[in-house]
Amino acid sequence: SSSSSSSSSRAAAPASESAEMRAAAAALCALAALAGGAAGERREWAVLVAGSRGYWNYRHHADVCHAYHTLRARGIPDERIITMMYDDVAAALQNPFQGSLYNRPTDGSDAIDVYKGCKKDYTGSDVTPETFMAVLTGDARRAGGPVLNSTEEDDVFINFADHGAPGLVAFPRGTLHARRLLRAFEVMHSKKMYRNLVFYLEACESGSMFANLPEDRNIYAVTAANGRESSYATYCPPMDDRVNGKHINTCLGDEFSVHWLEDTDSEASGGKETLLEQFKRVRDNTRKSHVMDFGDVNQISSEDISDFLGIAGDDSEPMRRAIRAHPYQVHESALVDSRDVPLVSKMYRYMREPSKESQAELHAEIQHRKDTDELFEKIARALLENEDEVSEVLTSPPPAAPTEWDCHEAAHEAFMDYCTKDHTWSDYSLKYSATLLALCEKLADKIPGGGHEDMVLRSIATACDPMLAVA
Repeated sequence: SSSSSSSSSRAAAPASESAEMRAAAAALCALAALAGGAAGERREWAVLVAGSRGYWNYRHHADVCHAYHTLRARGIPDERIITMMYDDVAAALQNPFQGSLYNRPTDGSDAIDVYKGCKKDYTGSDVTPETFMAVLTGDARRAGGPVLNSTEEDDVFINFADHGAPGLVAFPRGTLHARRLLRAFEVMHSKKMYRNLVFYLEACESGSMFANLPEDRNIYAVTAANGRESSYATYCPPMDDRVNGKHINTCLGDEFSVHWLEDTDSEASGGKETLLEQFKRVRDNTRKSHVMDFGDVNQISSEDISDFLGIAGDDSEPMRRAIRAHPYQVHESALVDSRDVPLVSKMYRYMREPSKESQAELHAEIQHRKDTDELFEKIARALLENEDEVSEVLTSPPPAAPTEWDCHEAAHEAFMDYCTKDHTWSDYSLKYSATLLALCEKLADKIPGGGHEDMVLRSIATACDPMLAVA
């Protein structure tokens, strides 16, 4: 359930009135944005997305709200920043600071609430792959709200923080596959919607989203991880989740996101840091995953970050002042695999606040992981006879150079159809999307001429009795 006032008022309005209001708001935003720059004047645009929901994904919402405030402080006007977040975290019952979010810990009482004043253009059920695609391609009718109205003179920055798997990123409901994102880029390119485009992606296996990104489209993508590994959360329990004397009991940020944000915030006034310099600094400081870059690396990486993120000001902005005074420090134990964050968070919540509720929450998470492990082992054993192959598809990293994307997309969607209660993968179960890809690859080799996709889909449907759905 969304906690933003805009979301609440939208839900209260009749459907027709709500649609009219949103269409009118989109038109006003478009007019304001177009009026903001003279013909031929370069402008910065940004789209910021937290693609998750639930309190244990606190960090994604905090990352995006921090990014919003950073861009605003660097001079990008509100009408050229579009945000998407489910917006159910700040008001979650588990949050010790109701209506607030924090993206870094503090020793004292000077924590900066990044939720305060954070713009929320799309919330709740509007945060979908379809809306995101419409926003990127400037389709206001389909989006029902503000969209990019950028031109070939403008620079576009996109930041997405959520969970991922090989060749996809997740939304609160639904999935965005890499091929669909690349098609959206082609539409943007054909409509001359940017001079240069930069995309920062925080997700597990995020490098797989851009493995086929062309190098001649003036697009530069940076990812939190390569295509075969998890990304990591930071400022986590047990050591680094304390804010103003209270434990948040989950992770405050993501390692890659916190590094690029705090690096941006600490840039000297009038600085000329380039995208390549930021990439190298963030890559070198990110300990748990391999930060990667893709696309038009040679040309765009030499551009200043100010072309996309706005111009650094003085130290009057609170977050900038705090980060320059207290640079990033984190204990090794406070870096957690993104897929283990719910387990770690619930474990420390129970240890700190033992109750029947927190105990049941922890036990449910442990049982969910056990059930998920057993379910995917059942699917694998239905298709493979060799024990080594079963173990490989369940535990090894995703295939290095996969080709069976049609099969994988179909299998991924089939799992949501047959095996989940609300058509959504969990943070933990999503790691097994790589298993489905591995099964597609192995069976394609074993069954020349096709038929392997149907076998994978049948094994999923057979294994997942709807009455026993676990994800």
